[in-house]
Amino acid sequence: MKREEAIRLLAEVDLSLLSPEERAEQLETMMCEDWESHREWSSLSSLVRQEFAQQREIDEPCASRYDPVLLLWLTYGYAGVRNDFLLARLREVGHQASAIERFTSHHETSKRVLLVLSQEFSGRWAAG
Repeated sequence: MKREEAIRLLAEVDLSLLSPEERAEQLETMMCEDWESHREWSSLSSLVRQEFAQQREIDEPCASRYDPVLLLWLTYGYAGVRNDFLLARLREVGHQASAIERFTSHHETSKRVLLVLSQEFSGRWAAG
């Protein structure tokens, strides 16, 4: 299972477990935070983004239109966890995942490219 898929599944499970009070509290907290710079913020409905921009009070925290906002927060919460944690948590909630594919960040890819380039350069330097 891909890491992003595992995180999304867990976020959806966590969303289903939030009480109305927890939803309201988290949405209120998110209004005070800067989520506009998050890469997925623009995928939210314009109505919801406008509510957050204007810091309107949320009357119906259980409304489904806020699910994507809360999923964004829940997904973000799993960003730094290890794959073995994700796998254990998936099994805990009843998903039969056998492994989580290793996530390759842009940083890791850049390090690999630099390593290959430095090896090529060193080889050419030694060859003369």
